[in-house]
Order: sequence, then C-alpha cells, then structure tokens
Amino acid sequence: MKQICRFALFAAIIAAPMSFAQTTPAAPASKPAAATPATPATSEVPAAKRGTVNFIIKPWGDVLISGKPYGVTPPMKAVLLPPGKHVVVIRNMGHADYTETIEVKAGEQHNIRHSFDDVPPPAKAK
Repeated sequence: MKQICRFALFAAIIAAPMSFAQTTPAAPASKPAAATPATPATSEVPAAKRGTVNFIIKPWGDVLISGKPYGVTPPMKAVLLPPGKHVVVIRNMGHADYTETIEVKAGEQHNIRHSFDDVPPPAKAK
C-alpha cells in the first residue's frame, strides 16, 4: 500500500506543470529548482518595471532580500525586484553575514559581489 502511495505522489510531482519564468522565495537551507532570474510570486510589479540584481558569490550563500529567503547562490544567479530600497543579506555558515542595501531602478542591473573565502570566520568566544 505504501509503495502505491509513493508512486502516486511521485507521478503527481512529475506531472505537475512547472513555470521557470517565476519562482517563489525558497527556504534558506534549500537549493532553488528554478533558473534565473528568480521572482517572488507575490509581486504585482510587471517584469518590465523591475530591476535585476545579479549575484557573484564565492563559494556560496543563502540570499535574503528585505527579510525574505530567496534561495542559494550559486546556482541562483539573479532576481527581479520592484524599484526601491532593498536590504540584501548573504549568509554562509561559519562566516559573518554580508549585508548590502541597494536602490533598485526599473530596467537597470545591480551586481552584488562577495567572497566568503577572503573573510576569516569570526573568532569563537572563550
């Protein structure tokens, strides 16, 4: 019985339609399944009026934008955001968070570069 239920669940997942044009924010620890650019489903701003934020992060980082988890970069390379100020936090276990406040403008691109390899981990409390 359990085998049949697992097969039915697997078949339903495979048959479910997927849209790679838009993705919803992912949990910080999970890898996003979508390609670039990622966009929160709740956004009402048309794509033409959004700006693109590109990520160049080494070796990897969990991305939070204005408090919402967006996924892990890489593989995520970019997100579309509505115009305005956004606080971007990149997290990598064992390192201090990297935070950058950006001003997104419609149709423009913004690059965020950071290497956790170049930053030593914080000292442990004694």
